[in-house]
Amino acid sequence: MNLRNCALAFTIILAGCNRDDGIARKAIIDGTAIDAKTRTEHSVLVVAGERILTASTTADKAIPASAERYDGRNRFVIPAFVKEPEDWPETPLTTYQEIDTRVNVEGANLVFGIVEDRVIEEYRWFDSMRQKAVVFIPRMSRLEPGSESFRIASQNLVKLAESDVSIAALAPRENPSDIFREFEALALAGMTPEQVLHAATLNASLALRQDDFGLLLRDKRASLLVLSANPIEDVANLRKIDRVMVNGNWADNARPFVN
Repeated sequence: MNLRNCALAFTIILAGCNRDDGIARKAIIDGTAIDAKTRTEHSVLVVAGERILTASTTADKAIPASAERYDGRNRFVIPAFVKEPEDWPETPLTTYQEIDTRVNVEGANLVFGIVEDRVIEEYRWFDSMRQKAVVFIPRMSRLEPGSESFRIASQNLVKLAESDVSIAALAPRENPSDIFREFEALALAGMTPEQVLHAATLNASLALRQDDFGLLLRDKRASLLVLSANPIEDVANLRKIDRVMVNGNWADNARPFVN
């Protein structure tokens, strides 16, 4: 492509970004965007309607002139959290035999609970869970810290994480705010803040078998949180929600959920 054609193509792109098609646009500018795949400083997230239109950096000047702008400096943008569906089971599985049967006999790829009756030493078991793309929802916050069950479950949880098995954290449907207790329980058990963030976002979408949220990418649903502190430094910072966007609209901070 010659120089003239390149210039024409760039002009068309800019025109497309700035066209007035009646769809409300919002731009979160100069924050740090963090999801399970990337961390982008000086980010620019442009939202059109219910979807993310572009995810770039401040080096890209193609921000729609009519967009409602939000100053993201000293802020951290992450995907919104997820609530458990109404039809998910109340009682988690807690023994090796229960979970092994559920996955390797019944063929399930979603496990509610974690092994609490013994520390699993066979690493091939964890490899098998990863190869089968099993997602674990351990619900660690139901266990008493310091108890034998919590100690055993913590060791198995860390081994799952080290084996790259997906661990998800979702808000209990009866008390959604307890999701923060789950984040803190996962961290107390030995997961890193980055692993907890992944559990709360991308892995939560994997648990629901949906792929239109959980990452800050073009065409993903624009449900996200703006935090006032870095969640990768401390899990407690996931509580520090400055603003909430649900399906492209600014929402009540008390409802930081996709669904």
